[in-house]
Order: sequence, then structure tokens, then C-alpha cells
Amino acid sequence: MILEPFESGVAELEILPVAEGEEKPEIDRRIFTRTVLPRPSPADGATIDLVVALVPSSVPAISLANVSESFGTGLGNDFGAGSGGFSPGGDWSLSYEPGMKGRCNQTERAKRLRENGGSPALDRKVVAALDWLQKEQNPDGSWGRVYPVAMTGFAILAFSGHCETVDSPRYGKTLIKAINYLVDASRDSQGLMASKPGMHSPYEHGIATYALAEAYSLNKNARARVNRISNALRNAVPIIIEGQTKGGGWLYSYRQSGTGDLSISGWSIQALKAAQLTGIKFTGLDRAMVEALAYLKIAATEDGLYRYRIQDGQPGRLSLTGVGVLCGRMLGETMPREERSLAAILDYQPKRFRSADLYALYYHSQACFQKGGDTWAKYNRVQQRLIIDSQESDGSWPVAAGHIGAAQADAKIYHTCLCTLMLEVYYRYLSATDTRLRHPG
Repeated sequence: MILEPFESGVAELEILPVAEGEEKPEIDRRIFTRTVLPRPSPADGATIDLVVALVPSSVPAISLANVSESFGTGLGNDFGAGSGGFSPGGDWSLSYEPGMKGRCNQTERAKRLRENGGSPALDRKVVAALDWLQKEQNPDGSWGRVYPVAMTGFAILAFSGHCETVDSPRYGKTLIKAINYLVDASRDSQGLMASKPGMHSPYEHGIATYALAEAYSLNKNARARVNRISNALRNAVPIIIEGQTKGGGWLYSYRQSGTGDLSISGWSIQALKAAQLTGIKFTGLDRAMVEALAYLKIAATEDGLYRYRIQDGQPGRLSLTGVGVLCGRMLGETMPREERSLAAILDYQPKRFRSADLYALYYHSQACFQKGGDTWAKYNRVQQRLIIDSQESDGSWPVAAGHIGAAQADAKIYHTCLCTLMLEVYYRYLSATDTRLRHPG
């Protein structure tokens, strides 16, 4: 709905004569004025007109001293992100309501940023990153060359984290092209979204499904024309549900000969979580999420770290610990040894920017943010400045020599998206300690 601006003035009311014996009613004079509220996109001030009444409405309103791990070794440990809000009957759940809406109101977003320890300059850094991503988009709406489906999913998540929609004046056309690219990819491959068939398909499909689900939630009432996201989701989500192993996790190529790969499983959980929040009904979704929660519990070790694969005989990995903690909270429960997990994360915080660390740091940032309190304050004190100071003048983040990683030629896009999402963590979702968060009990 478009509200037409009008000048300040007194609202004129015509009062019918009162019946004999009744008192003449007193009529409040309501004065309306025009004000402006910035759209969520730019830090430099595009605006829309809103009508605001001056009179309030009556509507109710663990210590690991010698950890020396290099993060992000291979595609299996090289992607990361997060979501909010499902509970199968457990503890707190992350919430889109009012969690997601808060990122779409510039006043609320600034308030969350301030309350959660964010630098005032941080939002300008996010916009600079989105501007860089916009320039890097391919003519067909995708990003990247090696894994365009995954990179397009990452980019959509970065724009969505700032509440950019297809109606955004600055990035709307960029998002329309990106969403159409993924929807077309789903249609052309019977639902599966992957740049090329192969063992890595579950990564790309999970990332792309997560991005489309979040885009669907943000663009339900969009005015701009975009391909039907719901059709793609109805084909994409069942692939993840049906690809789950009997042990509750997910594996390369959606194989069934094992329990799960935690890195792949993390993306699958996030995709299902975002799909559940769209309100679209998917057969087997709740069951899949309950089984995923059981899988996470057995992936955790006694020291609070998480195993890449349960059967591989290896100890838990710090680089995957944030995946386990965050996904557990996404599924509605605090993991049994969460305090040990978070202590391990705090014990090993890199003091200099290394692109090899970004996969783990993104999950760690969300896990610590959801815990809140001293945990988040200690983590944020180091990592906020690390990410902000490492941004390049063009809005991107660097790729260290020798760490092109599994993303290969797409590494700069991938790393820039991860850093952007880390800078959006302050307002992207409510923390579990926020009193506005719904409690499922």
C-alpha cells in the first residue's frame, strides 16, 4: 500500500445531533503530521513518507590453553551461516517475530546495534560490502564462477541480513536477478540447486534453499515482480528431508551409509529451519528437525567440541564447535555441554585477520551472540574490531595468499559474504537472552 503525503492540519469531524437528554460528547482534536522514516538499505538516507499520529494509538502494543587449529580446511569446513526459531519442545528458540522484523526498521536496527556493542560505523561497513557485491554480480544474476549457486545463496543472505528486498530502491533489481537465478536453477534440475552434479551438491543446495526461504519470508508482500519462490521451495526442501540419514545428519551426495557430516548437516539444518519459518507446510519437516537435534547431541564430545564425523575416530574440532552450538539453539535446545563449548571458543580467538578462520568465526559469532552476556561481550570485544579493520577500501575483504580454499576463484565473494553476515549479527536476529524472544514452553 502506498501512503500519499499530506500537509499538517486538524482533522474535521461532522457530529450528528445528540438525542434529547444525552450529554454532548467531547471530541479530541487529533493533529496529524507528515514525517519520514529511512528505508533499511542505505546508510546515506533514501526515505519514504509515512503518516504518524502525534497521539499514541490504543493498540497494545572451558579452557583449552594450547589450541592451535587452522580453520576452514576444505569445502567440508569452508561454509557457514545461521538462522532462528524452531522448538520441538525444548529450551529457547530464535525468532523471526519480532526478531526478523527488527532488522527492517532502521531505528530498531540502530538500537540493537548499540545495545549489543556494535560500533556506530558498522552499518556503513555493511552497506559498503553490499555495494561491492552488487558490482560483482554476473549478468545472469549469479555470483562467482566455480560455485555460482552457493555464492548466489551467500549474497542473498548478506542482502537479506540488512533487510534488503526486491522493493529496495538501492538493491531491489540486484535481488530480483539473484532470486530468479536460483528459482530457475531449481526448475531446471527438478528441485536440486547445484552448479554441477557431484558430491558437493548438498552444500550448494542447502545454502541456496536457506537463502530462498529467507528471501521468501522477507518478500511475501513485495510489489516488484519476481519468480515464485514458493514453487522452488516446494521442490527443494523435500530433497533435504529425504536426503537425511537414519542417524539424523547429512552426507556428501546425500549418501545414506553413515550418520552425518557436521559441516554439511549445519547447512541442511539452517535450510530446514528457514523453510519452517516461511509457513509453507512440508511433509516430514518437524520429524527431520527432531532427528537432527538427536544427531547434534551425539556429535558433541565431553570437552564440548564437535566431531566432523562421529565414526571417524577423530577428536572434536574447534572449527565445528560453533556449528553444533548454534544449530542446537536453532532447534530449540541448549546443548548439554554448551558452557564448555563456548569457553573453548573464547579461549581461542585469533588476534589478526586470517581468511582461513572465517568459516569458524562466523559460526562462533552467532553462538556467542545467542548466549549473550559476558560471553558475547568477551567475544565481540576482539572480533568486531578484527573484522571492521580488515575491510578493504572497496568494501570487500581480502583472501590470504595460499588460502583460496575449496571456494577457489570464488573465495573473495565467499569471504566478503561471511564477513558481512558477521557484521549483521547484532540485529539480524534477537539473542536468546532478549526479553522479546518467544519462549516455546
